[in-house]
Amino acid sequence: SAAEVAKIMRNVANILEDIDDGFEGDDITLNIKQCIWVIEGIANAIVAGESTDEMEQLYAKLEKHVNVPIPL
Repeated sequence: SAAEVAKIMRNVANILEDIDDGFEGDDITLNIKQCIWVIEGIANAIVAGESTDEMEQLYAKLEKHVNVPIPL
């Protein structure tokens, strides 16, 4: 369900926050924070029932931060 996917996305964001705590002043810290913000946005968009276009924009933002293609 959409709620379960959103929960998983929030769990991923929480894991990234834990990883981020291990780095200080590195470029990776900013990248991790950006990924967290986008993942939280995806979770919120799922719960809100956002359009496919909105979701594709969020996935594209996440893809830029992780530099790994995400299958839609």
